[in-house]
Amino acid sequence: MIVGTSYFDGSIAILGLARSGMATARALMAGGNQVLAWDDSPERVKAAAQAGIPVQKGPDFDWRGIAVLVPSPGIPLNHSTMVSVRTAGVDILGDVEILWRAMSERQFVGITGTNGKSTTTALIGHILDHARQTVQTGGNLGTPALSLDALWAEGTYVLEMSSFQLDLTPAMSFDIAVLLNITPDHLDRHGSMNAYITAKRNIFRPGRLKTAV
Repeated sequence: MIVGTSYFDGSIAILGLARSGMATARALMAGGNQVLAWDDSPERVKAAAQAGIPVQKGPDFDWRGIAVLVPSPGIPLNHSTMVSVRTAGVDILGDVEILWRAMSERQFVGITGTNGKSTTTALIGHILDHARQTVQTGGNLGTPALSLDALWAEGTYVLEMSSFQLDLTPAMSFDIAVLLNITPDHLDRHGSMNAYITAKRNIFRPGRLKTAV
C-alpha cells in the first residue's frame, strides 16, 4: 500500500467507496491525513465504517476546512457533489495523482486509448518484469493506484489510464506516455468528442515527459 503523505492543508473528502475509494482512504489515513467519506451504497458505507474510515450521512460536504476532494473516477462530473466542490473552490484530485505526488522520484509510464490499453499495460509490465526491472502495474487495470506497493527510486509504475482518470490528474506528468487510439466513447460523460480528446491528451502533459508514443 502507498502511504499518502500528509501534505494537504485540511481534511480530505472521498466520494465513492468502491475499491479505489477504500484504497485511497486507507492510504491517506496511514499518512496521517484526516478523511471524510461518502458513498450512495449503504453496504459500502457500512464496510468503510467497520474499517475505521469516517463516513458522513449524505453527499453534501461542508467544504469549510476541506482541502481536496478525491472522487472515484466513475463519478459523473455533473454529480451534485462535483458541482458544489467546484463552486467552493476546493481542489479535485484522483488517486493516481496522489500516487504520483507520493512516489515522485519513480518512473511513471501511462497508457491510454479507447481500445487495447489493458493488454498494452499488462504487456509492458510483463516485459519490464522479465528484464528484471522493479515494476508495479495497475491504475484502471486491476490494482487501484494506492494499493500498489511502494517502490524504490529506480522502480517503475505502469498505469492504465482511462479518460475519467486523466480528468482527475491536474498536474501529473508521465515520463513515458502512450496513446493507442481514439474513437468515440464515453460521450455521455464528456459531452462531446472534443472534450473526450482533451481528456486523453492529458497523458502528454509536459513537465517530466521524455517519450510520447
